[in-house]
Amino acid sequence: MSSDLTSELQRIRDDQSTGIVFIASGDNRSAQISFLDGVMVYAQCQGQKGRKAIELIAQMAQVRFRFQKGPIPASRIEMPSADEVFACLHEVKKTDAPKAPEIKKTTSQQAVAEVSKGGALSSHEQRVIQEVLVECIGPMAMILCEDYLDKVTTIEEAIDTIANEIPAQQAVRFREGVLRRL
Repeated sequence: MSSDLTSELQRIRDDQSTGIVFIASGDNRSAQISFLDGVMVYAQCQGQKGRKAIELIAQMAQVRFRFQKGPIPASRIEMPSADEVFACLHEVKKTDAPKAPEIKKTTSQQAVAEVSKGGALSSHEQRVIQEVLVECIGPMAMILCEDYLDKVTTIEEAIDTIANEIPAQQAVRFREGVLRRL
């Protein structure tokens, strides 16, 4: 687990900020943690929520993350206290044998940048997927596009793969938006 991510979570708590931290790991796992006035109110990772999601996030390596300040979805779940979350993140970090992974923090410019060319998708298809995904989930769109678009061969595979990485309500909006624009 990244000390940069832990520091960012602590900063968000201390600043009493509202927004979502979007997280992606080097092995293509994604997660998100929602804050309301500095309090963690929701976490999701690999279909798990709350405490289980935090435990999975703590095990992520080569983490990239982005905090998007602003309104958050109404989703709430019973979360462990901030002290328990930071203890969990610290505990996994302490027991990891390898050196801490390199951390890459995305910028807002990267979130709207063109996806790198690759795979069998046309540049138009890639652009539509990225634009719709940015509308649905914000800055994490760039991370998901980087992770998946060069590994898929059809538009259907791209839509399904990315939709499986985001919350169900956003996935529906994403699917409909991409199909409408293509």
